[in-house]
Amino acid sequence: MAKTKYKSRNFIYLDSESVWECIEMGRDIDELYPDYYKHTPTLKSMVVPTLPGEIFDWFRKPNYVITSFGRIYNCRYKRFLKAQIIQSAIRIHYGEENTIHIEDEFEKRGWEYDYLTIYNHYIDNNWNYRIYESKAL
Repeated sequence: MAKTKYKSRNFIYLDSESVWECIEMGRDIDELYPDYYKHTPTLKSMVVPTLPGEIFDWFRKPNYVITSFGRIYNCRYKRFLKAQIIQSAIRIHYGEENTIHIEDEFEKRGWEYDYLTIYNHYIDNNWNYRIYESKAL
């Protein structure tokens, strides 16, 4: 089993040599986790609080996660970021000067982007968002 570098409340960090060795041999990376992580049924929900049917992918490792419902989770502060809903686009600011355009990120991951579905998730679940109206010239 791989040595863990250090543990935090929600993550376990594995040394990269063991991970690459496991990949090259065609084995499942889950074998590298200690037994107490393997037998935890809620490991996924410990990392990112997701809803049924919602999947996530690491974004700007290791601090951020993007979900299939158009949310960005900050793993360091354990909170979802506020979305800006503009006409037919959704974007999220993180850090000081960084902006995520949800449509572009979905395209990179091969996820289907549907503005109305994501918009309805934000409205129905009362997630943190702000709607910006377009100004007519």
